[in-house]
Amino acid sequence: MLQASPAFGLLLVGLVVAAIVAIHLLKPRRVQRVVASTLIWQTAARRVGKRPARWRWWLALGLSLAIGIGLTLALVRPELRGFGAGARQVVVVLDNGPTMAVRTRDGQTRWVHAVAEARSVIARASGPVMVTDSMGVSGGSGFVGRDEAMAALGRMAVAAVAEGAPPLLPLPSGTEVHFIGDGVAPLDPPPGAIVHPVFEPADNVAVLRLVTRAPPADPMRVDALVQVFNASLVEKTVRLTLRGGERFAITQALRIAAGERIDATFDVSDFEGGVLAAAALTQGDAFAADDIAYTVVQPHGRKRVQLVTRGNAPLADALAALPAIRLEVITPERYRHGSRADAYVFDGFAPDRAPDAGALLFQPTHVDWLPPGRPANGPVVVDDWDRASSIAAAVPWNAVSIGRGELWKVVGAEAAVLVRASDEGVVISGQASAPWIAIGFLSSQSDLPLQPGFAVLLGNALAQLTAATPVRTEPLGAVRVALPDAEVRDGQGHLVESRTAAGVTIFDAQRPDLYTLRSGNARVLVAASLLDSHLADVNASRFANAPAPVAAPPGLPLERWVLAVLACMALLMFDWAAYVRRVTR
Repeated sequence: MLQASPAFGLLLVGLVVAAIVAIHLLKPRRVQRVVASTLIWQTAARRVGKRPARWRWWLALGLSLAIGIGLTLALVRPELRGFGAGARQVVVVLDNGPTMAVRTRDGQTRWVHAVAEARSVIARASGPVMVTDSMGVSGGSGFVGRDEAMAALGRMAVAAVAEGAPPLLPLPSGTEVHFIGDGVAPLDPPPGAIVHPVFEPADNVAVLRLVTRAPPADPMRVDALVQVFNASLVEKTVRLTLRGGERFAITQALRIAAGERIDATFDVSDFEGGVLAAAALTQGDAFAADDIAYTVVQPHGRKRVQLVTRGNAPLADALAALPAIRLEVITPERYRHGSRADAYVFDGFAPDRAPDAGALLFQPTHVDWLPPGRPANGPVVVDDWDRASSIAAAVPWNAVSIGRGELWKVVGAEAAVLVRASDEGVVISGQASAPWIAIGFLSSQSDLPLQPGFAVLLGNALAQLTAATPVRTEPLGAVRVALPDAEVRDGQGHLVESRTAAGVTIFDAQRPDLYTLRSGNARVLVAASLLDSHLADVNASRFANAPAPVAAPPGLPLERWVLAVLACMALLMFDWAAYVRRVTR
């Protein structure tokens, strides 16, 4: 069928009418002839009666016009383009917020019911139709015909996050607006809109929070705090499971009243570290997006620290006294690259190759992976230090007596200066294959070991050098990480599309997962989960107490153009019968 404009439809109808009238006007006229006798014709006329010929002509013309106009209208389908005075523009707004993915009792989702309702509205439209969504994902269809509107509707989907679209622009007067949704998202239907609720109560249990923490008094212990929310209208039995790695799992059954939130704490110290997932499962749960949350448990066992020295008992004793440290002391000759250690402390020595783990160096020898330094000509006097650094702020450096040492003239971004003497660095930090911190003098050539903050300095330095990859907890949607030009991958290792703006990497977390960002040697983990109590409360609908929508009158079982063709066929049969019975000839 043609998708005709009103003007083209009118023109085509006019041409058909003109052609039919012209054909009837061109029909041959009756010819009068003189015969010898009219006796036979008079007898026939008395039997059948006198029938005027004019009305036969008008009947034939009327039937022809009805058939021609009907076929033309069936061909151009003018109702799709606002043909006729009764056609109105129709706007259909679908709420495609995350809760539209909630399953209903029939096994479908609210979204499926919304799409079916939208199709019904579009099928009844007599004018052009615009289809748009509340989250602004599809971009809208503009005013189009019914077929194009149906196609645009088929391309729409439920959004992963609730980011409302801007309101509709002012529409022409007389536009008919239909809003279809579940009423959970904080969206107001357009003024004057006809609301079609698709809300149905559903069971849902959500994990709203998952965090891990180590008690200050026991750094070897790790607790996981999980907040579970029962958004159902009835009490539910919830199976809460914490799982990490291949072997670690904790399961607990909880009874949670309707609308209640429970905070549960679990000891996950037996988990060596890595991705930890918390899942809440219950019978009949209708919304899967908030059933699981992710975080990362940092390694919390004893750290193996290797001290490489030719002999420094005060330094060895200070390191051994640190909590959760297992110290190994070796000479430089015994050091081997790649030995299994969580951190290294080099005393008056530096390996030719940067170690794979973090390193704390006291007056290191000159190597390529460290900035070049110069020997100090005499005692070193500290001018200033970075008080925001946990390492530098641990010691009052202006009270430390330092003999001969090493000073660094730091250029550009090759290192960060933590403690400064004039315009040169006394304590600096940087990154090679792993992070490092360099102190420009031996502990034995100063009274640093006598300072009360010396143990704090060592502990903070090792904590920084052995720190695991930082983990951020973010809700679903656009995630911004201060890491320029980072590559983003999901938990299955698949590349995620991202963009960089002003030194920040931005990507869209469309589902709960653990995302990894890498930029050079820097690495950041993002644990993305729904974590939205408003979306988890799938029964908090403004349509919850709304009356059931009035069922629309059943539509015609066939398309209008099909009905027009059938009517034309009936007229053709009537015209044929009239012609055979000599009514129209």
